[in-house]
Amino acid sequence: MIQLETLSRENLEKEGSYCYQNSPNSESCQRKNNWLSAELEKYISYAKITDDGRLRGFIEFAEAFYFSKMVYADLYMVIHCLWVWPGEEYDSRLIDHCLEESERLGKQGIAVIVNSGNSWTSYKEIFLKNGFKTVDKVPGGYELLALKLHSDAYDPFFPCDWEEQLNRYKRLTLLRAFQCPYVQSLTANFDKAAVALHHISDGIDDPHSRDALTPLSPTPYGVFGAVCDDTLISTHRLTVQALVEQLKNRTSR
Repeated sequence: MIQLETLSRENLEKEGSYCYQNSPNSESCQRKNNWLSAELEKYISYAKITDDGRLRGFIEFAEAFYFSKMVYADLYMVIHCLWVWPGEEYDSRLIDHCLEESERLGKQGIAVIVNSGNSWTSYKEIFLKNGFKTVDKVPGGYELLALKLHSDAYDPFFPCDWEEQLNRYKRLTLLRAFQCPYVQSLTANFDKAAVALHHISDGIDDPHSRDALTPLSPTPYGVFGAVCDDTLISTHRLTVQALVEQLKNRTSR
């Protein structure tokens, strides 16, 4: 039997978040759970879908002003993460849940950021088959998709100052938001790469709100970004060796 269950503060304590299930007691999961516990139900909706008791997908969404996605989408609900097991239209069921919540709260629609080159963003095809349309694009392969609830709803859009954002970073800097449990392992790999290239000084910024992150983020993704020498190094997980090679290329110029 297929069932959809919304995460509450009560079952968060029992189950934890639905991601990173192979290491539920890790620091990464604890950070995610701590982040969720203060905001769940008030700002964030988080739901899972199960089939005969087995996890088959989850969705996390909130109003645009709250999440770390760099997009102007007032009156829209923004999907932060959607993961599904193939088959049985699990994705459509989770998107329908988000749509119902958006209608209940009087929103103009749903928005989501995709990028075919970033495995940490949801797959574009999932949303296109569910009626989303591309409404904006920026360099780096990022696209903004929207599903409008009303024909006269406006198009949400990206900021346009990405080059200016990048130009502020001369040394290796990580920007991160603990909405994603994988951020901790990412940080560990960057620490090891920086140690291997001991002449590089590294810094970490952990903006604690969307307002704090907006003037800093080098990409629309917002959850994680590594920047060095005015250049984006990565927004997703890389091995230590791959990071060392990328950083060598930057510092040898």
